[in-house]
Amino acid sequence: MEGDGIEVDDVEARRKDEPQDSDTLNGGGGEGEKMPLTLPQSSTLEEGLATVEGDDATQNEVDLSSTTQFCIRIGQAAFLYGSPGTNVERFLEHIMKQYGFYGMFRSTQSELFCSVAESETETPQTTMVPIVCALDMYKLALLADLANKVLSEEVTQKASLIELDKIAKTRKLWGNPVINATRVVAGAAIANLLGGSWWDILISGCGSCVCSLTVMILPKIGNHGAFAQYIQFVAAFVTASFANLVKLGLADLNVLICTTSAIITLTPGFKVSVGVAEIVSDRIVSGLAKLAKGFIVLLWLVVGAWLGISFIDAVANVPSNENKTVPLPMAWHALFVPLACVCLIFVFQVGTRDAPWALLIEGVTYGSNYGFSKLKDKNLGVFLSTVVLVVIANGWAKLMNRPASLVLVPSLVLQVSGSIGFQGLFHVIEGQAELGTAQFEQMLIIALMIVVGLLAGNTVLPPGTTL
Repeated sequence: MEGDGIEVDDVEARRKDEPQDSDTLNGGGGEGEKMPLTLPQSSTLEEGLATVEGDDATQNEVDLSSTTQFCIRIGQAAFLYGSPGTNVERFLEHIMKQYGFYGMFRSTQSELFCSVAESETETPQTTMVPIVCALDMYKLALLADLANKVLSEEVTQKASLIELDKIAKTRKLWGNPVINATRVVAGAAIANLLGGSWWDILISGCGSCVCSLTVMILPKIGNHGAFAQYIQFVAAFVTASFANLVKLGLADLNVLICTTSAIITLTPGFKVSVGVAEIVSDRIVSGLAKLAKGFIVLLWLVVGAWLGISFIDAVANVPSNENKTVPLPMAWHALFVPLACVCLIFVFQVGTRDAPWALLIEGVTYGSNYGFSKLKDKNLGVFLSTVVLVVIANGWAKLMNRPASLVLVPSLVLQVSGSIGFQGLFHVIEGQAELGTAQFEQMLIIALMIVVGLLAGNTVLPPGTTL
């Protein structure tokens, strides 16, 4: 399970100097919290609509300029809440066609390109607007409900813009206390899945608390959160230092398992997989950007953890592990796997309407992965279970008229290999090049298996036109 630093996305760091009015993905508007992130507003469109009355207003709502701005607003919101780029592009082109215009949309990691015209025979006008890619499944669900109304022409463009603003101002469904508690449970669950002992599980949960406190406090230090960009590095340093200090009293503690489990929600395994998938789908620029960003975050985490462990080793006589860690019996997975699945629901802000389905599909994905892995090896299990996941998710999306991402993303994160990549790079830095290289290569192989599984699953049952 990887969280890709969802709570500490560098969105705030890039936009910290802007005036903001609505709730951010970090949630909360109370005292001492960061000012929220807002969606870009189209003042030109709204002012234009406000000045027109009667029948003229209806005409203004469907001209090329206002429709283009309308699509841009929806597109920016969709990327901010986690809809895949291909889904957003396909949906926006459908909207343009529905209003009688021609539109082609292409996105990268940070820009959305819009080519629009009155008809396909005319020369299109091309515009580039900024986008922010993040994740919030609850707001994505609300946006999907609005998108369905737009497709069925139940709402006007002006009414839709008002609804977009309401969605942007919606508070997080699961607040910071729930998220912090989730980190503790997630740390303990992942320690079990990585083969940790009872002490490893307990210290991993405590380390998750340390990581959460670091993530909450660091952005508030300095002018305008100047240290926010170093969150991954500092969190890994502090968490690894804590685990190594505890080892002074618990000689058999596995510091690497404790550190990896405690910072699991910051590891970028999902981002790496998405980057590889977009490259394979011929979205080279966007895919390389996501892949590079994922590796940079992973490197920050590894260097921070290595320095944290090395610092404690330098100032204290930390005992070395004389015995290999004895993992708990496999039967304990029956407890810790469901806990990990529930944690993903809270981390990704999946709404109560979709949470039961997401949990069910997570269970099916893990079960199929485990079963198929027994046929030959783990790589086959990852591939076939991803195919099963995509087919079920696409079928659910068409049946329920909901975005497949709401159930697809949590289950995919359960599959990906950010923890393996973290341990691989860590071993390379420590001088264990052969072991570290093998683990890092395994991360990439699993990412490729997921990508091939996604392509195969979408071939068996193509996705719908929803966000």
